[in-house]
Amino acid sequence: RIDEIPYMVVKKDGSRERFERQKLISGLLRACEKRPVSVSALERIADRVET
Repeated sequence: RIDEIPYMVVKKDGSRERFERQKLISGLLRACEKRPVSVSALERIADRVET
């Protein structure tokens, strides 16, 4: 059996927290708010970050 090791994100202040896919997508949505970027494109970006 293979256990998955959770991805950790290092914050600016040096603290660490678990990677949350939805949090990444939410941030990307805010960053691309006024740009012609589809939600599916943002999900593909999140997929690439996870792999």
